[in-house]
Amino acid sequence: MTAAFARPRLFPLTWPLLLELLLGIGIGVIGTGLAARLSDDSGAAFGLANQVFATLFILFRIIGAGVSVAVAQALARKFHQPKVGSLVPRRVVIGI
Repeated sequence: MTAAFARPRLFPLTWPLLLELLLGIGIGVIGTGLAARLSDDSGAAFGLANQVFATLFILFRIIGAGVSVAVAQALARKFHQPKVGSLVPRRVVIGI
């Protein structure tokens, strides 16, 4: 297979993201288990806090993906640098 037709390898790019997500889930599960050993109320509170954290994490991941797409499109259209710089804060405010 020649270099022109080589398939792109995504795993070297995506393994840090996968590891981060798996570690976050693992910490949430272990923390909930440890808190539940103390009492039912503390386990429930930790589980609820973990759910809120996971929701905010996903929300900001989506916002970050949207901002990166907007910046990439702006750079592809060869906007001037000041316009791209002013585009990012607007997208973040709109996303939040």
